[in-house]
This record gives sequence, structure tokens and C-alpha cells, in this order.
Amino acid sequence: MENTNTKIRSVVMKRVWYSYLVSISTNFYTSLGFIFGVSSALFVSLVSLPDIWTNLLSVQLGLLPAYIWQTFIQAVEHGEFLTLLTLGLIIFSLLSLRFRGKISPSPMQYA
Repeated sequence: MENTNTKIRSVVMKRVWYSYLVSISTNFYTSLGFIFGVSSALFVSLVSLPDIWTNLLSVQLGLLPAYIWQTFIQAVEHGEFLTLLTLGLIIFSLLSLRFRGKISPSPMQYA
């Protein structure tokens, strides 16, 4: 009798854990966090962040938007598709979190 109770408990707990994992994996914020984490890790492995920071600091402040646009165009011309895709996924996940999650309130909300 005790052996069947242990088996039933084991089966029930497996089903509970399966349903928990399914509910976590289908959660919007979990998927956004996964997309952000994977794309950030891939972006860091593809690009040298200290070099980017050095390049951005060497540009005059007024020329910074033109420099960023020129760098983006050069990346497209040189076929750095994976780098642009990961950057796009990072931006997408952050904007999706902002607009869907309503994490930070709008400054006009309190006016």
C-alpha cells in the first residue's frame, strides 16, 4: 500500500512540475528575459564593448548621431547581419518591456 502511495505521489509531483515549467516558459516576461539575455551574451561575444565606448568618446558630441548612423550603414554594407540582429533583439526586448510591462511611468502621467 505504501509503495503505491509513493508512486502516486511521484506521478502527481511530476505533473505539478511539468505544469509549472510550462506556465513559466509561456510567460511573456520570461521569454523577454530569455531573448534579452541570449542576445546580450551573443552581442558581447561578437563586439568589443571597450572599443565601442572608446570610439563613441572620441567623436564630438554634435556629430554623435551622424557617427552612429554611419557606423550602422557600414555594418550593413559589410554584412554584419548577426551583430545587427542581436542589437535589434536587444532593442526590441527593452521596448517591449517598456510598452507592455508599464514598468516605468510616463513623466506626463503625474502632470
